[in-house]
Amino acid sequence: MKTKILFFFFFFFLYFVGSSAVWTVDNNPNSPAQYSDLQLAIDNAAIGDTILVAGSATSYGNITIDRQLTIIGAGYHNQYGDISDINHLYFIRQNASSSADGSKIMGFDIYYIEINGWFSGGTIANQGISNVIIERCYFKYVNFNDSYCKYSKDTIRNCIINSYYIDFNNVNSSEYDSIFIHNNIFDGSYISQNDVNYGLENVFIRNNVFINRTNYAFYNINSAVIENNIFYASEPHGTSGCTNSVFNNNITYYCSDNTIPYGTNTGANNFVNSDPKFENYPIAGGEFDYSYDFHLKTGSPGLNAGTDVTNIGIYGGSLPFEVGANPTIPQVTEINFIDGVSSAPIGGTINVNFKAKKQD
Repeated sequence: MKTKILFFFFFFFLYFVGSSAVWTVDNNPNSPAQYSDLQLAIDNAAIGDTILVAGSATSYGNITIDRQLTIIGAGYHNQYGDISDINHLYFIRQNASSSADGSKIMGFDIYYIEINGWFSGGTIANQGISNVIIERCYFKYVNFNDSYCKYSKDTIRNCIINSYYIDFNNVNSSEYDSIFIHNNIFDGSYISQNDVNYGLENVFIRNNVFINRTNYAFYNINSAVIENNIFYASEPHGTSGCTNSVFNNNITYYCSDNTIPYGTNTGANNFVNSDPKFENYPIAGGEFDYSYDFHLKTGSPGLNAGTDVTNIGIYGGSLPFEVGANPTIPQVTEINFIDGVSSAPIGGTINVNFKAKKQD
């Protein structure tokens, strides 16, 4: 009897170090998981716990994270079964001392993500969300929402952003400190800022690939640091574009206006209207497909040409992007019940062989 494992059954729990608990969630029928409802698992988890979420044909719905948790799905392009899907995901702050600070989510297909550090009675001194990591997810929106908040050391990396945007809401002096958006694919999507009167001096946009955006890759961006990116048929100018920002070591190609920096922006060592020489991508551009390969060929101007002397694009920088890869945890892919028996009485034995894969 050979059974394909959707995600975590007979998982390597020793991978997770420390004393925090690991909980399992699966909304498939007849699941052995501890929970079928992801929100209920979150509500019952303690600070620092890890929640493993099986792939499923059914969405896990709208989720709110209000404490430090690590939540790991089966992947947004799971090679071994169904994906893990969330509709709306909210990182929130309950009060001055309790919030989603330090949380990490990876391995999900998510429609909308909101990061909101506001709470009733708070001030900019104690409102905000920090040290959140969104990794190896596929989503349409991320919104740093609400006013009078400070967002610090939040990171979006190794994700695919499809069709819409990452938005910074600056109305009434929200503040951003050490926000990193790196090694992502922006497919027909862009980065925007709600109020151009406030600066994003400590927002770092690095080693991304922007494709399939004929009007603009940036909207109202003021004073951001934009380095080691590739803009391929995705306009770095466009409507309201960037002001007072720094463009270093980027590549533009097949845009209606390839020139960077422009206007009040500054920068150096950019490759303007230069073919990045992707391994496999249509010369005329187009929307993202998993068959495309954004590695750089021999002769690419982006090879070892980034600010850190690694490649420009998603395969350079500190955490190169493995497109479509499952979360970076060991994962069982098959179990073989040797005796044709998948259960045993109390005190009995069961003989099992399994195959596992270490995710990079």
